[in-house]
Amino acid sequence: MKRKIITIIILSALIITLTVPILMYPKASQAFLDSGTIFWPLKMGIDITNKVYNFVKERLATAGAIAYKNALSHFLNTIAKDTAVWIASGGKGAKPLFITEGWGSYLGKASGEALGVFMNDLFNVNVPGRCKQNKDKECSKDSD
Repeated sequence: MKRKIITIIILSALIITLTVPILMYPKASQAFLDSGTIFWPLKMGIDITNKVYNFVKERLATAGAIAYKNALSHFLNTIAKDTAVWIASGGKGAKPLFITEGWGSYLGKASGEALGVFMNDLFNVNVPGRCKQNKDKECSKDSD
């Protein structure tokens, strides 16, 4: 009987020794922040910076598109107006008004004026007395 109890104790100890490490296998510990996470105030600052950058980028793209449209409109309107004046005044005795200076200098002057309109629209958005979106209509000195 003594031998039986010793055998049972040895077998129990052997089974416990083999099964406990399997059942209680240690898992990887996880802290509050893992190694891939940025400290939250820094992350919040980066998020705010990205939002401001995207906001400014969208507004500049819109302002640039409006300024480009207005500059191109001014350039083409100048050429159309000068062409109409030349056609109306050309003929006997009247000299053409815009061909006298040559195409190169004429287009240079017209593109310089268009660049001026572009820069003015891009950088001076809220100037009193100017139409905000629609440059085709007349603006009074009082309108914003």
